[in-house]
Amino acid sequence: MAPDGLRPGIDARWLEQAARAAPAEHAYALWDLVQAPDRTRFVSLLRGGVPRAYLLFWHGNPASVIVHWVGDADPELLASLPPAPCILLVPERAVDLVRAARPGVPAAPTRMMSRAGAPPLPPESTGVRRLTGRDRGLLPGVVEAGSPFHAGYRRLDPEIEPVWGAFDGERLVGVAHASVTLPFAWVIAGVYTRPEYRGRGVAQAVTAAVCRAAEARGAVATLFVREENAPALRAYEKLGFATVGRKFWFEQPGTAVA
Repeated sequence: MAPDGLRPGIDARWLEQAARAAPAEHAYALWDLVQAPDRTRFVSLLRGGVPRAYLLFWHGNPASVIVHWVGDADPELLASLPPAPCILLVPERAVDLVRAARPGVPAAPTRMMSRAGAPPLPPESTGVRRLTGRDRGLLPGVVEAGSPFHAGYRRLDPEIEPVWGAFDGERLVGVAHASVTLPFAWVIAGVYTRPEYRGRGVAQAVTAAVCRAAEARGAVATLFVREENAPALRAYEKLGFATVGRKFWFEQPGTAVA
């Protein structure tokens, strides 16, 4: 039995079992462990020889490290959090610990949502299709330069990471992609609609298209959404997504807290 306390790394077999039981909670960690081990680091917390929590450090963001805190709200994990600049995605149960350790850092509540057990989706909307490598040049123009999705879509290759788009004639007006495509769970990300097309059901249509593709392969569709984004929440709920947990997004720029 492994000793209790913090240890580097994570038990891959345990993580896969956890991800199958709670895909929205663990899918990113399992995907990063397998697909991007050179950009991923873990710290696990064991109690009674069993993993009770872990930190996933994602080093694929050039601006700052992103840390997913998963599991128990144990103060022992605080010492492993990185200095600023960093982004921390923290479970609701650990919010008070992080707020006390990082005073003044704003936190945005974020919902984890899943379509597990939801009814079948309606037929695909006209004008929505999966993008191919020939469409790659359209992606940088669909997302405004000020959007947090802009840089990601500039780099994204539809031949590697599946992307669906909504078209008005030949014009790409909305996008969504699957950032995780495990056999049993997909994570939908980067849902975006051109401002002049918002309120017309575009985001709902491209999200539904990703869901259909996931479910055709036997995977459950999951996603994360900021609670302040009421239109997106309504669109996802109409598609049968239900909230399965809450996290808080702490974004700390500049110099580390002393």
